[in-house]
Amino acid sequence: MELAHLVGTKYPNIVAMESDRRTIGLDMARKPADVFRCEYTKFLDAPTDRITC
Repeated sequence: MELAHLVGTKYPNIVAMESDRRTIGLDMARKPADVFRCEYTKFLDAPTDRITC
């Protein structure tokens, strides 16, 4: 839930994105990228088990 708070969304939305039930838009991709200090492109159209920062 902490990540959801840090990126300004709700926990169920994070779970849905992690399980590929919800797409990650450009604006949303930039938020966790800022949190994890990596490129936002890592979160766009990448298999969730292969995202590394």
